Amino acid sequence: MTRAATLSALGMTARTRWPSADIAMVAARVALSGTLLAAAMWLSSDEFAWRDLAAIGPGSIATCLLLSGVIVFTLAWRWRYIVATTTEAPTVPSMADFSAFTWVGLAVNQLVPSVVGGDAVRITLLARWGIPASAAAGSVIVDRFYGVLGLLVVCLAAAPMLSTVLF
Repeated sequence: MTRAATLSALGMTARTRWPSADIAMVAARVALSGTLLAAAMWLSSDEFAWRDLAAIGPGSIATCLLLSGVIVFTLAWRWRYIVATTTEAPTVPSMADFSAFTWVGLAVNQLVPSVVGGDAVRITLLARWGIPASAAAGSVIVDRFYGVLGLLVVCLAAAPMLSTVLF
């Protein structure tokens, strides 16, 4: 079942987008994000070192952006793999859809005090695509479990490097 067929079955229609409107929305979002970031930095501390921030080179910024993209792609791939192997849905959203769902979930996590908000949004987005809500919730729970398990492995691997007392 295609996305258009799924939307039609749910009584929804796909929005028609204008390329110039998309570009304007991206520009507005980037401007808003930059403004909010600058305001947060300005209000956070009297000792904020603007010179240190200005000294960050474009290579460092590019590296951070690249690593952020790789991390989100990996998170989206893991979640898509879980959905594809645990649900009996006729079709599974594409990697682009899962990447978008992951970005939105991470953004919501930054706005609300708990990670549950981002997980609820991811469940809702996946359920809107046509995956049963119980399967969507189960996939997010399993994904969260694997994320915690991965953090445990990284912590155990890094512990000997951080402390001579433990090992």
